[in-house]
Amino acid sequence: MAADAVGRVALMSIHPEYADAILAGRKTVEFRKRPIGEDVTHIIVYATAPAGAVVGAFTVGGQDTTSPKQLWKTFSSAAGITRSKFLRYYAGRKQGTGIRVGEVFIAEEPLALAECLGVNHPPQSYQYVPVETARGALAQMVPAARASSASGAAYDRANCSNARSGTDRSGCLAGDAQAGAGRC
Repeated sequence: MAADAVGRVALMSIHPEYADAILAGRKTVEFRKRPIGEDVTHIIVYATAPAGAVVGAFTVGGQDTTSPKQLWKTFSSAAGITRSKFLRYYAGRKQGTGIRVGEVFIAEEPLALAECLGVNHPPQSYQYVPVETARGALAQMVPAARASSASGAAYDRANCSNARSGTDRSGCLAGDAQAGAGRC
């Protein structure tokens, strides 16, 4: 269960294509311009527009704060991002942080920020969430390995950026979120 052994929790806004890649295991590092607290055990993943919902979480497997050049050298194979996008993100920065993705959890249904986490607006980058509040959201998530072996339905619901092209995104996270994301 995602809510076991929960320490400090961060809610992180992530573009849907990268959230999808994390949930699918194709992206095993999340890049940030500043580190999260060393005591953070879980990251709750909020997929930004058009999804606009909490889609999953992951445990923090560690973080490395160093130069962008060294980050790319260390994590390029796990980055889930092109080198050109990576360089644009860190343009003019002397340091950045790579957060290692540990165990991944997928929300059984997309979760609304206000109802599930008491957050009215998604964070620009990340914000900390009270542990007891986070436990409620994490309790509605299943390990990604179990979700994919159970039929793939949980991941399919979360996989918006790759599931459909064009404007018809019904049945995926964006459609669910626009109709009123999840429960809590």
